[in-house]
Amino acid sequence: MGEAASGAVLPHGRRQRLYLHVGLPKSGTTFLQALLARNRGRLKESGFIYPFIRRECMFHAAVELRQQYTRWGLPPERVDGTWDQLLNRIRAFGGDGIISHEVLAGASPQHIARVVRDTADLELHIVVTARDIAGQVATYWQETVKNGRRSSFEEFRRSLGGQAESAHDEGGFWRSQDVASVLRRWGAALPPEQLHVVVVPQARTDRFQLWRVFASALGLDPEAVDLDLEPQANESLGAPQVALLREVLVSLDGRLGQPHYAHVVKRYFAQRLLSRIDAPRPVTPPDLRKELDEVAGRWVEEVRTSGYRVHGDLTDLLPGAAPDRGDRHPDDVTYEEMTQGVPDLLAEMLVEIATLRGQITGPRALPPLPDPRVEAPEAGGGS
Repeated sequence: MGEAASGAVLPHGRRQRLYLHVGLPKSGTTFLQALLARNRGRLKESGFIYPFIRRECMFHAAVELRQQYTRWGLPPERVDGTWDQLLNRIRAFGGDGIISHEVLAGASPQHIARVVRDTADLELHIVVTARDIAGQVATYWQETVKNGRRSSFEEFRRSLGGQAESAHDEGGFWRSQDVASVLRRWGAALPPEQLHVVVVPQARTDRFQLWRVFASALGLDPEAVDLDLEPQANESLGAPQVALLREVLVSLDGRLGQPHYAHVVKRYFAQRLLSRIDAPRPVTPPDLRKELDEVAGRWVEEVRTSGYRVHGDLTDLLPGAAPDRGDRHPDDVTYEEMTQGVPDLLAEMLVEIATLRGQITGPRALPPLPDPRVEAPEAGGGS
């Protein structure tokens, strides 16, 4: 632990609280994290700190805690110590702290024991955001493709069969998506009232409804932040764009490792470019939704009887309560759908390459791109 190892006692006699938001992945975490990050000043005015060390510091802390350096292409010397730095920022602030990253949903008992040990001077609260599991399956599969896996939906579906085995596998789907298992692991050393289940509403009255439920779990006035600041979302792809990305991954054949893959393929190509194409999002097929409804029913019963603090309506975790989103299989994509909008993307990528070539020196250098508002001479063919 760092030098500042004692949390403050607040004026009303309680210890500083740390609200550790551990996901689940694909449950609105990017939206919430962006809203918190853009309102750091306002949060401090309300007695909360969402600490900042450097860009991606909470991701780095999660990688450090789970020791996943190789998986994310991050050398230990770059990320080690980030967790302590975040905690010390909270202690120095003197109010309550918020740390958030969905990588922590899959933390092992060993990793969780370190978190509990390192925060012994604080009142640790675990916040788990969860949504209906059928929606999670479709979006999680899409995320695995964005992260470099080439699996079709059917191949991914077959991997869901061994739920207990997957929950024990640090990289398994159920490890971070079995809400009951996640709560059990994180709650092993904490009283149940310090575990908060935030249910993602299925029918949202406004785009900030999830934020309002999340803020209630923290005891924070949801109006304390500036809702006019447009929060970032984790851009979703249509089913045809997922299919196209899978073909690109085959052609890449592993030639881009981390962290280059995350910056160029996931963030630039998939989330910035492919996400602009308007196409139907992949949905979990009806037969699988029915199976998952039974699984979610068992989770809901366990959460109801475990003494956790529930924020929202637990029935929203049931796939059967979701509106009908259609029954087209995610792998059922035509070539025409897959190539829709691709010429526009290629044009933008060519402009990007020319811009970058204009920023380097040497034999491959190009002059900076001219201002498009100034009429340019017609390009010659050359001979």
